[in-house]
Amino acid sequence: MEQRNRLKWNLVIVLSVLTASLLSVVNAVAAADPNQSVASNEVTAKKSFYSEPLVDPKALLIRDDAIRNQLSLDAAATAKLESLCNTLDSLLFAMRDVPAESTHPAALQYSAAIQNKLKALPEILTPDQQRRLEELTIQYHGFAALLWPRVADQLKLTDAQLQSIRNITVETRSQLDSLKQKKQSQAEDYRQILNRQQQNMIDVLSPKQNMQWQKMMGRPFDFSVLKLLSFLAPELTDVTAWMNTGPLTLQSLRGRVVIIHFWTFGCGNCINNYPAYKRWYEKYSADKVTMIGIHTPETSSETVVEAINRKASEDGLKFPIAVDNNKANWNAWSNNVWPSVYLVDKKGNVRFWWYGELNWQQAAGEQLMTDKIDQLMRE
Repeated sequence: MEQRNRLKWNLVIVLSVLTASLLSVVNAVAAADPNQSVASNEVTAKKSFYSEPLVDPKALLIRDDAIRNQLSLDAAATAKLESLCNTLDSLLFAMRDVPAESTHPAALQYSAAIQNKLKALPEILTPDQQRRLEELTIQYHGFAALLWPRVADQLKLTDAQLQSIRNITVETRSQLDSLKQKKQSQAEDYRQILNRQQQNMIDVLSPKQNMQWQKMMGRPFDFSVLKLLSFLAPELTDVTAWMNTGPLTLQSLRGRVVIIHFWTFGCGNCINNYPAYKRWYEKYSADKVTMIGIHTPETSSETVVEAINRKASEDGLKFPIAVDNNKANWNAWSNNVWPSVYLVDKKGNVRFWWYGELNWQQAAGEQLMTDKIDQLMRE
């Protein structure tokens, strides 16, 4: 067997990227600045091969305890990193529904803001810790990192190699997307596709580049130990009126699981969710669970507080209701759909969400979210 075929590749890297992306945003391709001048046609051609993440994976990795342990952070650095992550939460959460190939101005604005905040990392981490974080970042992104300018330049990849890597990446993604559509797809099917990608990538790189690529990734890390992404829930703000309760804050509800759902009384899809909300309220009202319905109006008639109160009473809605006439909470949560349901854990982090009717066409969303509520209660 050739030397390069004996190289040890950490397949977990690729698997982790496929299963732990930021709601598809991590794999987004940043748009090239059309106003940026280039030195030569050669540079312009090479730029067309590059593909960088819209969100720097470091913004995701530094949130996880396993990564922090890998960096051997002391208490002071951990506290500073936690503070940085808290400032990133609202930006990351706002990008959860950005399409994978988005070049929307808002997405690019969020991305730039995230990158600007990450400039604080050198003030928190030692040079060795920064180097290890870079290795983990490359591992986390897998073969796609070969198309990052800083990686491609260090490996001295040729235009032909970059084109081949891009073709392999696109083809692999297409095969995986097709596999997702099959109801009977198995883990072995995924492994076969990824194994083919691995071998094809090895064949594109020279033995020297293969060795250098492994060195850039550093010691293998098992990304399967990373927790699912979660974000600090935006605090309730600018509530027009409270119903069925006095004023509440998510900070005051720490230690309890919180069910947040956005609705409006004139929305048919919202009304179809009422039975599920009532069942949750009856099932969990005595436990450490609080349900809050954020009523964000779609029409002017839905802004009348008396009408909201009357409709809630007529429909038997007993859970706390926050009237959001100014859409302050709708905007803070970057919500775009009526109805939407979010589950917040005991630490105040958004862990799961569901858009639309829970039981639309046997979607079984109610049961799924019920299971998640029970999970969060056990934690």
